Amino acid sequence: MNDHIQSLLGKFLRNEHLNEGELRELKFWFDRPGNNAAIHGWMQKEWIGADEVESEVEFEALINQLNRQYQTSLQQPNRTIHRFLVQFQKIAAILFFPILLLLGYYLFNRSDSTGEYAEIIVPQGQKSEIILPDSSHVWINSGSRLKYTTGFLNGSSRDVFLEGEAYFEVVKQNGKPFVVRMNHAAVKVLGTKFNVKAYADEETVETSLLSGKVNFILNDGLESKTVLEMIPGQKMDFNLQTNSYQEMAFVPDEIVGWKNNRLIFRDDTFEKLVRKIERWYDVKIQYQHERLNDQRLTLELQEEESIDRLMEIISKVMHVDYEINNKLIKIRPMENS
Repeated sequence: MNDHIQSLLGKFLRNEHLNEGELRELKFWFDRPGNNAAIHGWMQKEWIGADEVESEVEFEALINQLNRQYQTSLQQPNRTIHRFLVQFQKIAAILFFPILLLLGYYLFNRSDSTGEYAEIIVPQGQKSEIILPDSSHVWINSGSRLKYTTGFLNGSSRDVFLEGEAYFEVVKQNGKPFVVRMNHAAVKVLGTKFNVKAYADEETVETSLLSGKVNFILNDGLESKTVLEMIPGQKMDFNLQTNSYQEMAFVPDEIVGWKNNRLIFRDDTFEKLVRKIERWYDVKIQYQHERLNDQRLTLELQEEESIDRLMEIISKVMHVDYEINNKLIKIRPMENS
């Protein structure tokens, strides 16, 4: 651990102001796998004798408190992000970091041409759980971004913008629908439970409805829109390349298993399998597309299963050899297969 990072960590513990650049630098340092040993050593050293937060404080209660503090700061334009960070630091330095490393996110107050907004960025290999200002509950999958304006509660609708995957439990507000906006598509609801998957590197946008009722709104990039009313148990896949959609049934556990820390493959193509593994474990996979894309896998793993164990299983089931070098995995067909 170099002196600069040591200084930032010291400021963090003492509740001193960290600007956005320093916060980013510190978070990026925490997210580098090679720094895990230094992180754990630092935590053990600093937490000895720490008594500011009782050990029985639950994770969900911490999440709710953090979000309430952040929303309060958003309503006071003369306050900076520091107000939120002070509260975040006091809790995180004592108790929150072991969980943050697994379920971490970056939460920033930003501005662009549309005005002020909050953005949650969840890195690869992590997941997050937040409470929105209307008390709607959102679980955000790895490699995803969710943002909403600081006037979230003031407009005619409650709009959030998603890139990636998230599961929503939306609180009903009469006359004020909840809208999830994505690339060329949107989901409009009043109160319901649903999963949305809209990663930038995938050609489909998927919406799966578990309960309630939603309108799936397709926009082909022109002025025309198609509104599809969905019912519980229905999944809608919209292909961005062909501007076509497909309706189908789904098994809930297969869609939202990620929220419950289960990595599930159900007759997944090799390409789909690779994308899931890369996001789940924050690794990069190289493989021979022309020789492996036809293979499929059905498998279910708990979150604590290591990448080494998963690759052992894949090797035996799919008859492939592999090599792991830090965060790069090379996969190739077995020579005798």
